[in-house]
Amino acid sequence: MDQALARGRGAAKVPAAPQRRTGAQRGPLSRLALLAAIGLSVFELIGHGGGASSARNLAEGRLVSAGQKLRWVSIPGRPIRWSWPVVGEGAVGVEGEGVMASAGLRPVPIASLTKVMTALVVLGDHPLIGDEPGPSIPVSAQDVAEYEMDVANGYSRVAVEAGEELTERQALEALLIPSADNMADILARWDAGSISNFVAKMNAEARLLGLYYTHYADASGLDPSSASTAADQVRLAEIAMANPVIASIVSRPSVLLPVAGRVGNYNPLLAYPGIVGVKSGFTFKAGGCLVVAKKIRLGGEEVEVFAAVLGQPTGLQGAAAAANALLREATGALRLVPLASKGWRVAKVQVAGGSPLWGRVPYDSSAIIGWPGLRIGYRIAPLAGKLGHKVKR
Repeated sequence: MDQALARGRGAAKVPAAPQRRTGAQRGPLSRLALLAAIGLSVFELIGHGGGASSARNLAEGRLVSAGQKLRWVSIPGRPIRWSWPVVGEGAVGVEGEGVMASAGLRPVPIASLTKVMTALVVLGDHPLIGDEPGPSIPVSAQDVAEYEMDVANGYSRVAVEAGEELTERQALEALLIPSADNMADILARWDAGSISNFVAKMNAEARLLGLYYTHYADASGLDPSSASTAADQVRLAEIAMANPVIASIVSRPSVLLPVAGRVGNYNPLLAYPGIVGVKSGFTFKAGGCLVVAKKIRLGGEEVEVFAAVLGQPTGLQGAAAAANALLREATGALRLVPLASKGWRVAKVQVAGGSPLWGRVPYDSSAIIGWPGLRIGYRIAPLAGKLGHKVKR
């Protein structure tokens, strides 16, 4: 009903730690311990004595220790003072790092943000590769009757005609760009035979993705029982934007459809610099809802930052203002934090007939995304059981 209101970086990938929900806190954020096993496929072995014998016997060396020491780093700077919305919920996240912070833990109606999961389920069952259009979806007389009901009720919709055939890609474009409620139901019946069967798939997918505060009651979001938290919507947005079909669709300001003609995107932030998606929503019970992704450059690489805002009483424009403020605060605070510096000892090898050799990091590497107030604990370990390839005496 939107139209009712107009990576770890460096030598190795560091897996994201489980995120601690911060509620409405505005104080320092800290991750209790990111126990990151940073794989180093090459490290220098440095020791004394043994001469050529050490080199010959290196393959028989015994790894005595490998990065068992827990290291800590605290990111300096003033902790972020988040501009959480006064009413409703908000959350911020970073690609590869999960949720930075969130305010609000109670599931609330999410309106058309529901359609992000609708698209994911459809593409999970009927994947598209590249620009392929996908199979045809026929429009029935029932679909036309429901479209006419949506017109009478003032819901978001796209015009359809009995006997019309839409490709899967066109149906997904109609779902995600003009947020057509009737297209959500058309896709649901096409995929699962009935809307109830499709909704069961949506909830199973939510559980599989760890969205434990999310429940779906329909495919469009008109039912206020389709509810979630801002933090779950940030997590889902990151997953959705990793799908190239969804990412390409939600970044477009408009689309040309066979019967409906050219229809526009209801995301009020889409024209802002760096914004690449993802979805808006509005009903009178849900208020203004928006989840948005912004692409920034960090350490020479592109990273997506996410913000979700739910339950805004002033509609989509209020949701846009709140989400934009959170994005501005997040992007201004993010930085790359190096974890492994050149020369650090990461392994000790006892070589037969020689003195112990120490494995050291041969170059500055392995950084993760962080922000002021974050404290990270990590360990360094070899990537596999093989010893390093270089010996330095």
